[in-house]
Amino acid sequence: MCLIKYFYLVQILVLAHAQNPPPPYGQLQIKGRFVEDSHGNVVQLRGMSLMASDYLSEWFNETAIYQTKCNWNSNIIRFGQMPSTPCCGGWNNTKDRDYMRMVNAVNACIKHGIYAIVDWHAFDDPQIDLAKDFFANMSKTFSGQ
Repeated sequence: MCLIKYFYLVQILVLAHAQNPPPPYGQLQIKGRFVEDSHGNVVQLRGMSLMASDYLSEWFNETAIYQTKCNWNSNIIRFGQMPSTPCCGGWNNTKDRDYMRMVNAVNACIKHGIYAIVDWHAFDDPQIDLAKDFFANMSKTFSGQ
């Protein structure tokens, strides 16, 4: 019985300290019109683009992101952030909520070795000051990752 408890303890410690898998192509770079991996090889990214978290917040979670990787063979996901929406918020109205949704989604991508794109999804009025605030927050949060 003691050996079984020890085995489970070791398993928990190993899992708790396991590193995140690297993204499939390492650090990406743009050369001309091509996306290249960290060795200069042209790569093709496959994934999906999500609506803003205001409309489809149920996709901004680790389970959905992991399933997208495993079931759709995705290696990239795009997350849009709207400045404001008539129904549901936006960076201008619900900044803290939207920030946490975006952070949780990007962290889930990092955890599972998926590239993440965050973009400012504005249609008619880009609200440049809000966009600068959004990207300043995202850059500060994910700098070096």
